[in-house]
Amino acid sequence: MLVTAGGTREPIDAVRAITNLSTGGTGTALARALSTAGFGVTLLLAAGSVHDTAGIARVERFGSFDDLDAALRRELADPDYQAVIHAAAVSDYSVADADATRKQPSDAAEWTLQLRRNPKLVDGLRDMAANPALRVVAFKLTAQADAAQIEQAVQRLQARSGADWVVHNDLARMVDGRHPFTVFGRDGRQLVL
Repeated sequence: MLVTAGGTREPIDAVRAITNLSTGGTGTALARALSTAGFGVTLLLAAGSVHDTAGIARVERFGSFDDLDAALRRELADPDYQAVIHAAAVSDYSVADADATRKQPSDAAEWTLQLRRNPKLVDGLRDMAANPALRVVAFKLTAQADAAQIEQAVQRLQARSGADWVVHNDLARMVDGRHPFTVFGRDGRQLVL
C-alpha cells in the first residue's frame, strides 16, 4: 500500500513558501492502521508533518509538488503496490519564477508573484503505476457545498482520475479539526462516517 499525506510547500525563494493547512494526520492515521492490519505500507509524508509514524514500514518525506510527483513515479514503478491512498493536499499552483537559491528583499512596498497551474497528480496515478490493477483512493474537500455540488465534484474527480473510491469531506462540517466524511464508490454506493 502506498499512502500520501500532508501538504506540499511551493517555494517562493530560499526562505518563503506557499502551502496549505493540511497536517497529514488523516493519511498518517490510515498508514498506521493499515500497517497494524498487516499490510506493507510506504507513507509519502510532507516534510513539515510531525505525526507519529512508528510501525509504518517505510516513510519518505516530500516538500514541493515536484518532490511528491517524483516520489510517486519512483514508488509506483514497483508492480507490487496494490493500492494508493492519495490523501496529500497537493498545491494547485506553483510559483512560476521561484528561486530557491536566494532570498527576496523584504523592504519592497509590493511584490507580485506569478503562479502556474500544477497538473492533478491523482489523475495520473494509474499511468505511473506498473501494476495495471492498482486501486486508487482519492480525497475531495469542498467548502460549504450542498448535496448536488458535492455529487458533481466527486463525479468529476472520479471521471478524471478513474479513482475506485473518493473520500469526501466539507470544511463547513469540521469541528475541532475533525469532520465527518463520505466514501463514494464508482458504482454509486456511499458509506457515511
